[in-house]
Amino acid sequence: MTLKSKIFKLITLSLMAVGINLAVAQTPVVLENVTTISNESSLGLTSFQSAQNSNLNTELYFGKHSTSLDHGLNKYKFNGEYFYGKTGEQLTARNWLAGLRYDRSLEKDWSVFFGENVEGNKFLSYSIRSNTDLGSKYFLESRDNDQDLKYVFVEGGYRLTYEDRVSQAGSTFTANSTSHKGRAASEASYLWTESFSTKFSIEYLKTFGNDHRRQVNAELGAINKLSKVLSFKASYLYNYDSSLRDQGFAYNASKTLAVSLVANY
Repeated sequence: MTLKSKIFKLITLSLMAVGINLAVAQTPVVLENVTTISNESSLGLTSFQSAQNSNLNTELYFGKHSTSLDHGLNKYKFNGEYFYGKTGEQLTARNWLAGLRYDRSLEKDWSVFFGENVEGNKFLSYSIRSNTDLGSKYFLESRDNDQDLKYVFVEGGYRLTYEDRVSQAGSTFTANSTSHKGRAASEASYLWTESFSTKFSIEYLKTFGNDHRRQVNAELGAINKLSKVLSFKASYLYNYDSSLRDQGFAYNASKTLAVSLVANY
């Protein structure tokens, strides 16, 4: 092999190596095996205005917890909550919820999800209710992780609900029911300073078929960060169900003002 041929071969191999290095550098690496776990727990006190009597304000104690596990493109989330309240010596509020949700990322800001939760609240006419959700989620403003407090997302999908009802005086509803619903939801959070943020979330449910039941759940909250782990949160919750009067309640809505201590770890 002549010297000219050797030089040409060396230059060719060098250019190939540079091309391979550039291709590797520009190719995004998906860390499929990276696993992160985050938790959020809260304890709080609320002033609750019942759908049975707008003049009846109940002091209600509650606890909430959620655990999220992120593994590559997959995210698993478990959440649970329990509320308990009395007016004088009379028990006037007690409800619970446990849920599990799976999200699968399709793109950076777009994912699909499947969720299942079970709840009970005999003071809102059902001893048990199960909700099965299937839908899609899209971030209008991206969120890097669960501790990122500046984001906006929207969700849409289908919900299958089964309710085992508690009979109320004057109710026209059957003892149990299965319903199909359309679901739309959105949540927005904004970080005003390093320690103060606000969050607004809303969910709208519309039952398909002859049942024209509509539900709206909304929450407006303000969070003040006390330390790396602890935060103080004040929030206002509004829950509307167009069927409550048909079930024997005086009003179609309940309102809650809550304060809580939140731990993120």
